[in-house]
Amino acid sequence: LDDTLEGLDFVLGPESSRWGKVRAARGHPAPWNLTYIALEGAPAGREYARFARAIRARYPHIRLLAGGDSPDTAAAASAGTGTGSPSQDMWEGHLLLPAATLFSKARAALDSYQGPPLA
Repeated sequence: LDDTLEGLDFVLGPESSRWGKVRAARGHPAPWNLTYIALEGAPAGREYARFARAIRARYPHIRLLAGGDSPDTAAAASAGTGTGSPSQDMWEGHLLLPAATLFSKARAALDSYQGPPLA
């Protein structure tokens, strides 16, 4: 979590912050205009809600994308309940499957999805 917040500070923090100073020394004094980030890998699953709370506490304008093989999986990871959560703004789908299976699963997910907007 600390690495994630420090990375965001490098990109979004003021020039006076620890990582904003590093960014400025590398030739980019102004923060970048970052609006969306995807939380995947380590912060996915049960850790998603903890990462989302910490990121929103520092950067409330950031829109969070949850990744997974279906919107339901992402919502469950986000909330820990399977019912969705405000901590997830969008679902970022990425399925590593044979094409026929991919299209079948994607159609089924889209037909049944009732969560936040899809990216």
